[in-house]
Amino acid sequence: PPPADGGAPAMPPPGPALPGARLTTEDLEALAQVAADVITKCSVPWMENEMNQLESQISQSRKGFKNQLKYLWRKPRESSGGGAQPVAQTSDAEHRNENGVIYPLQTVEGQMRLAGDLAFLLREYETAASYYRNVVSDFKQDRSWKHTAGAYEMWGLCSYFLGAPRSEWTRCMESAYDAYLQVPAGRHAMRSVALHQAMVCDSKEAAARLMKVKGDLNDTGLRSALMLEQVGQYYCQAGSHRKGAFHLVLAGHTFNKLGFKRLALCSYHAVVAKYEDKHWFHITEHFHFTMARQAFGLGMLQESMRHFLQLLNSFTVTVRRGGIQRTEADREATYLKEFLYVVKNWMEKSPAAESRQPVDLRLPCIGKDILVLLPCDAARGDAVASPAPPLPLPPGQQTLPGTSSAPEAERHLDQLVAQPLPWDKLGEQLLKTLSADDKLELQWRSSRNSQVFDTLQRVLAVGAEVHVELELTNPMRVKLELTNARLGGVLVPLKDARAGAAAAAAGALPTGKEEVLAREPSEVSTDVGTFEDLLGDTVSEAGSTATSTVAAAVAPEENIGVEFPSQSIVLQPMETKRVRFAVVPKREGLLIVERVLWHVFDQVRCDRRLELRGRRLRATLPQRSSKEGVYGPDHRLEMRVRTSLPQVHVRIEGWPSGTEPLLHGELRQCTLVIAGGGSAKLRISSSHPAFVTFAPAAGGGGDVAPARVSYEGADEVLVVACSGSGADVRIPLVLRAMSAGRHAIRFCMLAEAPAPPSEAGDATKVPASERRQWLTLEESLLVRPSLVCSARPSPSHREAGCAALALTLESRALAHSLEIADVRCVGVSSAGAKDGGGGRSLALKACAPEGGSRLRLPSGSSAQLLFVLSGKLATAADGSAVDAFARRRLLRACRAADSSLAPRQARSTGGAPTPAAPSAPSGDFRLPNFVDVIVSWSADGGRFGEIYALQVPCERSPAASPCPLDMHLLAPETATLEPGMTVPVTLRIRNASIVGPVSFYFVADPAPELIWLGCERSEVIRLPPLSTHVAELRAFVASPGVFNLNRFRFFVVSLPPGAGAVPASEEAPLAFAFPVERLLHAKAAES
Repeated sequence: PPPADGGAPAMPPPGPALPGARLTTEDLEALAQVAADVITKCSVPWMENEMNQLESQISQSRKGFKNQLKYLWRKPRESSGGGAQPVAQTSDAEHRNENGVIYPLQTVEGQMRLAGDLAFLLREYETAASYYRNVVSDFKQDRSWKHTAGAYEMWGLCSYFLGAPRSEWTRCMESAYDAYLQVPAGRHAMRSVALHQAMVCDSKEAAARLMKVKGDLNDTGLRSALMLEQVGQYYCQAGSHRKGAFHLVLAGHTFNKLGFKRLALCSYHAVVAKYEDKHWFHITEHFHFTMARQAFGLGMLQESMRHFLQLLNSFTVTVRRGGIQRTEADREATYLKEFLYVVKNWMEKSPAAESRQPVDLRLPCIGKDILVLLPCDAARGDAVASPAPPLPLPPGQQTLPGTSSAPEAERHLDQLVAQPLPWDKLGEQLLKTLSADDKLELQWRSSRNSQVFDTLQRVLAVGAEVHVELELTNPMRVKLELTNARLGGVLVPLKDARAGAAAAAAGALPTGKEEVLAREPSEVSTDVGTFEDLLGDTVSEAGSTATSTVAAAVAPEENIGVEFPSQSIVLQPMETKRVRFAVVPKREGLLIVERVLWHVFDQVRCDRRLELRGRRLRATLPQRSSKEGVYGPDHRLEMRVRTSLPQVHVRIEGWPSGTEPLLHGELRQCTLVIAGGGSAKLRISSSHPAFVTFAPAAGGGGDVAPARVSYEGADEVLVVACSGSGADVRIPLVLRAMSAGRHAIRFCMLAEAPAPPSEAGDATKVPASERRQWLTLEESLLVRPSLVCSARPSPSHREAGCAALALTLESRALAHSLEIADVRCVGVSSAGAKDGGGGRSLALKACAPEGGSRLRLPSGSSAQLLFVLSGKLATAADGSAVDAFARRRLLRACRAADSSLAPRQARSTGGAPTPAAPSAPSGDFRLPNFVDVIVSWSADGGRFGEIYALQVPCERSPAASPCPLDMHLLAPETATLEPGMTVPVTLRIRNASIVGPVSFYFVADPAPELIWLGCERSEVIRLPPLSTHVAELRAFVASPGVFNLNRFRFFVVSLPPGAGAVPASEEAPLAFAFPVERLLHAKAAES
């Protein structure tokens, strides 16, 4: 069969000149003329003369009535080869006539056969057919089957040339084949079959005929293998490729049994490509394994290695790795052992330079997800999908829906993760205008979207260790051992990189070449390797891709170039592992990581290129219509190395672990450690300012040796100016668990080195983007519920200058008992929500003191606390272990982060700006617009924290209710009936509006059992804002019982502008009644 690859056969080596090579065209024409003269003047006349003589002799013997009667009484001739014998016991040589010819030329049969042959040569096919037709009966009568078969064979050929019906010459050829089998004469039978197949010209019919001949001959030798091979060729020509491949495989097996390994190798090679596309792995395994063994037996070591590589690389096919077809582990181990043995022999017999060449073994598989980690990347090296924000617990509900116990609720809370703020948004707090590279860098750290590398080339410092993380998969059921595994790449000087980029843009390529020093970790000296194709494709504006080769000369100095540390990797059967490889640049330049190298079982050297391509381009019609697709570049493995980049490392000490939950409101002191800052200036921002704050000094700034720390800007970014002493900078950090759930707290830091002093004529000024180092740090925080606090302040009608503050506390800490340590109140104006976080701390006095003992709330319990809020400032010393400045910053950040405060303030003012409240009359207390209630708690183990009830409105908004008045009715709860006894009733009416005065009058409605003494209808009373009117009345009760004293109606005749939608006047007052009961129990006097 022809070669499977369709290549042209190899030309024979040049040798000595062939005979006749020096003859000219005239010489050849002269020789042809001589040959023609011999044939036309000698051969043809002789054959014609012989034909005439034979015709006369045959006529004398066969023609006439006498000769025909004599022919009827003819006796059969004896033939030494006449007896039929089994085919398996007789060979063709045994059928030769050893006692002489049966039909010599003196016999009529011999003369007729000779006459037919001469007529056939003279192309007198009709004459020849008549001779063969007449003599075949004589041969049959004599049982001379070999002569009979020959006559039938020539008769059939003459009939075919004469254009006779197909049935005629087919019958002749089949009779010839049957007669040859009677002799037997297998070689002649095969000749007749071959002639018959050529006459039929039907490949499928010819293949079936050959299979019948194979069964008739019952031959298992070389002839059988050749017939199977020919049958396979016929089936392939007929379009039955599966049948053809099957018979070629049978031919290869037969050749292999007979020891013809080269022929077997050729048969397998012709069909193996037909099975590879169908993913019939068991069949292709057998082919390649058998071909590898045969090639090794023939001494073709490279051919044997090629088949072993195709066999082992077939395990990397995705369909096969999915588990559709698997191979036994013992068989895979056999494949690997014999491959290693072939490689060993090849390395021993090949030249030293050739034996060091890598082998194209694609084991293990390298995943498409290649992650490049710089030292300044986030602590989490893998890309984590951002989960959904947490679902809050409903008020008063201790377990989440669908959970029946507290542990299930905790497990559900552990899975809730708050949506972190993207890094680029944090970066905008540090730099108002981000460059394109800075924005792409931060976007990459946020989303791990590889499309940013279409244009982004990351920057790292000289000597910084870069990690390239690869996903390695062992698809076999045999353990793989990789030794001396390391990366390979090139470090191009920046000037040559810029020249290469300019040449690529101009369509030209540089001509120089570079030798790059790559240090092996196992050796002290450096190895020199040559790398080409240093820069990948660059896509033009039109979408075309151009390949440029950068080459730069590096002086052979020590300790320069790139260091590629090596490691050993063990992959268990069917194991997938993510492995990090390191690379350390030693000087400035463009670092390009190109490949990964290792030795399989410390013997097979493999060199795998890391091929990355960007997103598919669809801008133009050729790009969209391309079947393979046109892809942009991916600069993920290209990094600029600069000495001007700072190498700052940050960490947080004291941060709770991801499995250590904090309670809601718990405070924890940590430390931000900055190492390697040098003289750089750092700017730090956080994604959760309500969770963390820095406390460098009480005033928000100061010295933290060895650096200067301060806050600046509207976003209050922390600025750290390192002194250059080289010592670590330790900045105190306060952590407060603001809300329950699992949170990802992010710290974004920008370290910028000072600009180097410019020299005269220096054209290579370092841009600011290459002096900046972005540091991102992400910490996980797990928070569980602790306390739920709700506060409701109201002005006191009994005691002027004070207000009542009702607190409801509910413990939701599932495994802790909380102790209430302190309650503080901070008054804030409506504009104070955005001020310096202050307000004033107001004094609180408990209405029911308990002798100094603290309130302890077990899990699931609740308590009601009542405090008196006075206008005096709190002067008690704060004994908390946390810095007061940090606590104030946390309170202000929580107030700014609470999204419900702005709607609450809008509702309190009716959507309009809050006007300045007029001064209250002397003796009346004016509450602030809002108060923040802070409840300090502690728990076992030294844990403590604070719970906030933020922006509790103290004044009722005029838009909240149509009635701008508050009514407080004071009266005794019981009274004893005596003659002439009346009950004193005090009615306190307060203008709750801060907008303007309110005019009204009230009416006391009598009842049959209750009589009011005094003025039942008041005059029109005008109350300024926040003022109170007191009316003293007396009630007379005629009989014992329980009476409701709240029988007052209020009529508003004047409202401040904009206070209500309905205007009020004395002719059309607005009537209000307070639906509350003030009960009086009147008892009869004891007799």
